[in-house]
Amino acid sequence: MRKICIIGVDGQDGSYLAEHFLKNNFLVTGIGRRSENPTRTEQPFFKYKSIDLSRPTDLRKALIDIDADTIIYCASTHGPNGFDYFKVADDTFAVNSYAPHVCLNYCRETDRKCSFIFLSSIKVFDHELHRNQDANPWLCRKATDLYSRSKILVEDSIEFYRRTYGVSTAVVWLSNHESIRRIDSKYFLPFFVTQCHKAIKLGKGKINVRTLDFYCDWGCANQFMKIVFKKSQKQNSKDLFIGTGQFVYARDLVKEFLERLGYDYKSLILEKFNGDKTAIRQSYSFNKEWLPDRKTQNNLLGPKSVLDNMYDEYLKYMSADIN
Repeated sequence: MRKICIIGVDGQDGSYLAEHFLKNNFLVTGIGRRSENPTRTEQPFFKYKSIDLSRPTDLRKALIDIDADTIIYCASTHGPNGFDYFKVADDTFAVNSYAPHVCLNYCRETDRKCSFIFLSSIKVFDHELHRNQDANPWLCRKATDLYSRSKILVEDSIEFYRRTYGVSTAVVWLSNHESIRRIDSKYFLPFFVTQCHKAIKLGKGKINVRTLDFYCDWGCANQFMKIVFKKSQKQNSKDLFIGTGQFVYARDLVKEFLERLGYDYKSLILEKFNGDKTAIRQSYSFNKEWLPDRKTQNNLLGPKSVLDNMYDEYLKYMSADIN
């Protein structure tokens, strides 16, 4: 039975990944900061280790004890758009950069027995550079804050360990992906659903947002982690980009979401900048040449789009709250 180590199992991505592996009869050890086993992954083949990732010696000892076939690194210090990483600079580089280096060095020491998969972000790319269809992804990265800098440091280390020591490693770059497991965060979609709960069930006024005049490539976290799970089954797997490749207008998304709940969005939404075209901003998706081809992506994501899956998840949460 293959042994998997998921670092950052307490978070959104790590918890979904653990569930996918456990459903398929893997031995899973999750590493997180909680003092005890998170309840949503309590199963016979699951073990939990509480490790402070800023303590490299403790992490290395844990990796030796776990003796995993594959390590998947999901842990990350991150925040929503505009987050000030200088306030948590030490933690950002300890968790996002140095701890992954400890994992890579451990894989080297196992004589390539253990493989390593690192979850990175679309935020490491300069959207102006990667518009060229022939662009090399590795040449399109550009740090714009401490978060992207910390991720790029690991990606460069991965290439070094791969080229120099033959360590089996892969980078998985993820576009925006959300779920109800971030329901208390400041990310737009979870924040919006929380505001819906307050406005509809608790009757606490309207849903206050800065603006709905922006675009984003949103995906369903559970679906994305299903792809990561499938990727981990392949030997010598290549780097991978996961994203829908489609922009969604926030106003259209909010309107459809509330209509599915039986509400007119105009009666519930209060915008600070309503119809201010100067407020329109467009996030960016990956270069479509980097994403899996349409047939492969459909096979990976299933018959429903990631947006539909995300709607279903939020609607199920909201319906349970409202009824």
